[in-house]
Amino acid sequence: MRASLDRGGVDIPNGSSGVEIADSFAIHAFGLFSEIKPKFTSAFGAMCHEDAVKYSRYWEKILDDMKGDGFSKHPLRLEYEGKVINLARVGKQLELDGVQKEDIAKQLHQMRRDLGERYKNYTPRPLRDYIYIKNIERHGDELGPTFGNLIDLGKTHGCIIESASRPNQNIDKLLLGFENFLKIEWVGEDKI
Repeated sequence: MRASLDRGGVDIPNGSSGVEIADSFAIHAFGLFSEIKPKFTSAFGAMCHEDAVKYSRYWEKILDDMKGDGFSKHPLRLEYEGKVINLARVGKQLELDGVQKEDIAKQLHQMRRDLGERYKNYTPRPLRDYIYIKNIERHGDELGPTFGNLIDLGKTHGCIIESASRPNQNIDKLLLGFENFLKIEWVGEDKI
């Protein structure tokens, strides 16, 4: 029997794969819909009122758990950050192998974008859409700044190498508007 982590009533077994963790994250993200009672209740129209209220309370608890550091402490996010941090070791090995600094910067930057794309694909669509919108607003690209953007901003190859292995520490702050995004963008499109 494996030990598990309890997050908002959702059991996440230790050693879970990224996909298993993504599934639990989908449940957490879906919980953000709970404040939209009419939509939520109609989504579960076949339920009796008592069951709908029970599920609504369950989702409200998950919504509360996601506030504060809910995104930054989620197992999927922690797994992603671990892989990003590991890019520093890859960069050091490439340097020891005699690879030019510019090539290391390009390679690590692309590896970081690839990780970002992979983990965004694990992320439930409403949150993924919101992340893409925020990245486009900030960087003009849904995956974040391109290598060319960073060079145009005057970033050195060393700076790009270092930043490729540094996760964004302000993820909860960046995602503060997600709940409102759900209410405004998603509910109006009847996507739940």
